[in-house]
Amino acid sequence: MLNARARHTFEAALGAAWIAFVIHAFVPGGAWVDGFFTNGVYYGLIIAASVGCLLRAVTHRHDRMAWGAIGLGLAVWTVGDLYYLLRLQDLAVTPVPSLADVFYLAYLPFIYVGVVLLMKERVGGATKALWLDGITAALTVAAIACSLLLTPLRAAGEGSALAVATNLSYPLGDVVLLALLTALAAAQRFRLDRASLILVGGLVAAAAADALYLVQDANGTYTEGGMTDALWAASLLLIGAAAWRDTPVERSASAWRPIAALPLMCATTATLLLYLATLHPLGTLGPALAGAAILTVLVRLAVTLRENRRLLETASGAALTDSLTGLQNRRALMRDLDSLAAAATEQDPLALVLFDLNGFKSYNDRFGHPAGDALLQRLGTRLRGLEGSGAHVYRLGGDEFSLLTRADASGAASLIDRAVRALSEDAGGFTVSASFGAAFIPEDATAVPEALRLADVRLYSRKATFHADHDHPHQELLRVLNARDPSSAATRELAAEIAASLADAVGLEPHQQQEVVRATLLRDVGTLALPDDVARPTRLLTEAELQLVQQNPLIGERIVSAMPALRPLAPIVRSSYERWDGTGFPDHLAGSRIPLAARIVAVSTAHARALAETGGTVGDSVPIAARQVGSELDPELAALSYTLVTT
Repeated sequence: MLNARARHTFEAALGAAWIAFVIHAFVPGGAWVDGFFTNGVYYGLIIAASVGCLLRAVTHRHDRMAWGAIGLGLAVWTVGDLYYLLRLQDLAVTPVPSLADVFYLAYLPFIYVGVVLLMKERVGGATKALWLDGITAALTVAAIACSLLLTPLRAAGEGSALAVATNLSYPLGDVVLLALLTALAAAQRFRLDRASLILVGGLVAAAAADALYLVQDANGTYTEGGMTDALWAASLLLIGAAAWRDTPVERSASAWRPIAALPLMCATTATLLLYLATLHPLGTLGPALAGAAILTVLVRLAVTLRENRRLLETASGAALTDSLTGLQNRRALMRDLDSLAAAATEQDPLALVLFDLNGFKSYNDRFGHPAGDALLQRLGTRLRGLEGSGAHVYRLGGDEFSLLTRADASGAASLIDRAVRALSEDAGGFTVSASFGAAFIPEDATAVPEALRLADVRLYSRKATFHADHDHPHQELLRVLNARDPSSAATRELAAEIAASLADAVGLEPHQQQEVVRATLLRDVGTLALPDDVARPTRLLTEAELQLVQQNPLIGERIVSAMPALRPLAPIVRSSYERWDGTGFPDHLAGSRIPLAARIVAVSTAHARALAETGGTVGDSVPIAARQVGSELDPELAALSYTLVTT
């Protein structure tokens, strides 16, 4: 194996020999000198090029098959040239076809294979669009080449059919070779490495030499040892030099990006060629290839449109998909919720369920975010299994998930239980579970924002059950309520004090007194599901808004009943808006049919609000409020409450 210095010296010697050959072509010498250059120097150059390619294939593993094929092609071509020298050169008429033609033409398939192998190595990651660009460019160049070679092609039309076929094979083979080289260059975005650039130069020179020979042979002007032979020798030397110019193949994403202007340039060139064919006879092959190039551009356009559509669909899918779990995201939930809620009816309701993981933060802190992400992926995969049951599942972000299904409360119960189990796992000594809150459209709410608010409140109540201290399970809900309406927090506490006194005065058991106090504090918890301007109005409410307000006790009942520890408070909260004369809501109960605990809550709240309006002092307004409470809520409890407040 030659080292770099020896190779450069050898290449310099071959270059000097080729320059001497060119000088001799312009300044011929005597018979001995002509024979030395025509036979000795010329064949020495082409044999050296063939041996160089084969030696490259033997000594280097990289691109071995490609350069081996190219080296065999040069060797076959050299054998054909030697056969011509030894057997045909001195004949008065050279037979066509001859064994030399067989070797000359056999050179092309080997070169094709070598070029294709080099293309495969250098553009293995090219896109369909890039390959189509290469084909388009190849067809365009082939169309131009056929049109330029029209004269030698016509000249080849003389003689026997076999002779015509042989003579046609040379230019047609070169056209195919030029097309392959163009495809190789286009697939590399015409950013050829050194080896490819020198190889393309050598093969183009060989095609040019063939075309020049056909013209000279047709005109009877070909001379051995002239510029045509110099061009052939130069082409083989360039191919041999390319074999020793290894360039690392870089495959970045930008390397395979098609050239946007290439299809346009090819289509314009092919169209111009078709136009010229209407003015001058260019044969049939060139225009046919030009038409094929235009068709390929149209295919390229279709592929581009399809790829753009796929990219748009991918981008749209990514915008609606959670990247971690593969579930649909919050944006997809809002899209589906709007469309499904619009079609929901009492006979075909829609269930909206929100989930939040219990214990996930501790797990994440203990084992790290990668482990937390892996846990979320497992839970998301299990939750996706519910899609076969007609549910739409989503990850809203963090440890929050959601589910949509067409079902009422009883129909959705089983699916919700399955979802809770899917989102629960005993992991590494940590138990991760799920709390949920559900809202049903149109039973609970008719508008999407109301349904989301209600589901969120119910979720929070279940989270409060999980996190709150067992002796004070109502505190979490109370904190949410006070955060929503901080101005009423003191009034609620005052109402709870009055309720405690009233409950004790009427002889309720201690646990019943505790229920009354908690129900008084949570009486307005249903307002969490109401819009702010409806829950705390500063204007007259519309009829629809008044009907929404009257859903407040029903919503409150559902919220507190979702917490097992607060479930006994549910009927108290529900009835705390009833009136003594039956004009209250939601059930229009009257008199003693209203539960005692609910009447205590109502009276205590009314007196607390009356006191709040007077700044907390017992003045003339309190008796007025007492009389109003007595007529609307419970006369006896109102009088007792007045006595307790004033004393």
